[in-house]
Parts: sequence; C-alpha cells; structure tokens
Amino acid sequence: MPNTVVTFTRKENVFSAYQSSETKNKGAFYEADPEFADFCTEHADDNVWDFSASYAAQYIQKLKLLHDTQQNGKESRQFFSRSISHQILFWTLLLKASQSIESGSPRIGCTLEEVLYAMRQGDKKSAKTCQQIVSDGVDEGLIALTSWRKDKRTKVVYLTPNGLRQWLRHGAALHADIIVGTNLSLHAKRLVDAGSPLIKMLNENTS
Repeated sequence: MPNTVVTFTRKENVFSAYQSSETKNKGAFYEADPEFADFCTEHADDNVWDFSASYAAQYIQKLKLLHDTQQNGKESRQFFSRSISHQILFWTLLLKASQSIESGSPRIGCTLEEVLYAMRQGDKKSAKTCQQIVSDGVDEGLIALTSWRKDKRTKVVYLTPNGLRQWLRHGAALHADIIVGTNLSLHAKRLVDAGSPLIKMLNENTS
C-alpha cells in the first residue's frame, strides 16, 4: 500500500482498528451487495487498489494544501481554491505557461474564450460567473487580461509574474512531494503497464 501522508483523528484510528479486528460482521457495504463485496476482496491484490489509495491520498493532501492559510503564497492559494472554476482557471493558465516557457517562449497567454470554455465545461457555471472570476483574478493581481496584437477583438489572459512566481516558490515542490509521498506515479505506472483484471472483468460483465 502507498506510504500516504494523510493523517487521521484518534477516533478514526480506533474505528479503523475495530474494522480490521471484526471478523463475524462483514459490515454494511457487504450487506448491500455481498457478491460485489466478495468480488472486490477476492481481488485485494489488484493494482487498482494501490492506485486508488494513492490517488485519493494525494487529492486530499492537495486540497488541504490549497486551503492552508499558514503556508507561504496563501494569496494565490486562497483565490484559486475558492471553487472548481477558480481551480480550472489556474491549472489552465499554468498548463499554457509551462508549455510555452518549456518551448522557449515567454508568450504564456490563453485566449479568454478558451479559458471561459474550460471553466464552464468543468464547473457548469454561467458565462457571467466565469467572467467575474477572471475579473476578480485581475483585481487580485494574479492574472492579467490583454488583447492579441493581431486582432484587438481577441482577449488574452495569462498568469502575472506574481501569480507564476507564487506557484514556483510555494506550490510546485510541495505538490511534487505529495505525489512522491503517496507513491502515485509508481502505482499509476503499474496500473497502466500491467492493467487491472478486476476492471477488465467488471467491464466484460457489463458489456
């Protein structure tokens, strides 16, 4: 199992210990669907479980990091963690910035149209709400809005130097630590390379 960095309360640890020691009562999940519960436990060594545990652990830690006001760079995290739309805005702009800079170009902007489309597709918010989120980001000094030089009607949005600097100083390494600490890359590779007999059988049974 992954070396997760998720911590639990004493009450949760006691409950987990009880679950592990209880043998007669198989629990509510088993009672809801005994056949499926047995199917899962019979494939306890399937790659999907290590991957699922790692992915869940890193996701929990990522969300905790985004909302941790004690960490440095909290201005950026507090803004971009306000909603799913805020997160999509950040990751879309960071993806574009990283790809552009990696290719040697400082032109890191996305068209406002594609950013709004990504936000609406991911969170199903209205165009007006997404526009307001972008405007708020501009007011916070984390993103900027300009016009394409070849066509002034095309608006371009990008991470400001301050916005990108906060990710580089306070985000990138911490997120990398989470992925390494949860063994996410290792278990994802195993699942991709070796596959999952459990998933294969489930898909065959429902096809």
